[in-house]
Amino acid sequence: MSTNAASPTPHDLRLLAREQQYGNSNLEVETVKQIDALVFEKVRTYEAAIVEAAEDFVANAADDMTAAKEIGFALAEEVRQALDSGADPTAVAKRFEALRRDAETALGALERAERESAWHAEKLQDPYAGYSMLMQRYPILRPALAV
Repeated sequence: MSTNAASPTPHDLRLLAREQQYGNSNLEVETVKQIDALVFEKVRTYEAAIVEAAEDFVANAADDMTAAKEIGFALAEEVRQALDSGADPTAVAKRFEALRRDAETALGALERAERESAWHAEKLQDPYAGYSMLMQRYPILRPALAV
């Protein structure tokens, strides 16, 4: 079978194997088992890729969280300390605005991290469904399964 838009999705291939007429039940059981094994090997590869992407995401999100905490600390401490020590209010206001912009950027990064974590969680809830959807959406990615 070639890899192209005309080839069945892995899920459809599993269904076709179950709908076929076989000469004997042993052949049917072995064929279905072989096709299932090939499809689920691809699903496990997809799942491993999602897990790897999620682990990379967690590492990056931890950096974003650290940056957000540092900006929050700077807003609370630097500005207050500068004002308490009698620093020029114009300079403190400029620093406050710079920190506020940094905080908005950090908040945006954390919001993106929240959306991405929801995506990873959804895909890992049902890797078979995620893989099937991917193959349905992008036929060019459908693997050639040697049966």
